[in-house]
Amino acid sequence: GAMPKHYEELFAFASVAVPSGENEAIYRERNSVISDAIRRVRSKNQEQYNVEFKMEGSMLAAYLGDAEHVIVPDGTAVISDTAFANCRNLKTVELPEGVTQIGYAAFENCPNLQSIKMPDSITSMFPALFGYDAFGKKKPKFIVYKDSYAEEFAKEHEIPYEVIREDNLD
Repeated sequence: GAMPKHYEELFAFASVAVPSGENEAIYRERNSVISDAIRRVRSKNQEQYNVEFKMEGSMLAAYLGDAEHVIVPDGTAVISDTAFANCRNLKTVELPEGVTQIGYAAFENCPNLQSIKMPDSITSMFPALFGYDAFGKKKPKFIVYKDSYAEEFAKEHEIPYEVIREDNLD
């Protein structure tokens, strides 16, 4: 993820304490090296993010990474058909609040997928979420809010689920 906020404050503070005379050049040099490093880390994170999540507007068209634990970015509204298909390393997925629909076979052929955290905002999911050949296979567990669409969907389609207890929310 992004660099913690307090790092920037530390670096900002570091650049204030500039002694006079011949040391000044050394300090300036060190500070510019540090801020270049921060910039590089930031753009690397952004590149990594752009590589992993193929977004089309607010739709996640495809997840292209190979992580075991994926947190879909905030601002995503739709998980497209086959968005996570064939992600063989995938173990857990967390969908942000604001996602309203999940397309056909979004999680097809993800043999190691154990759980999907479903936001309260979901209002539509394709029954063949795990693909048509998923019948009879072990399904990953939904982590759902009580009385949510995702909970109803899990009951209806015999998907194991766990309800998020309200008193655990931050």
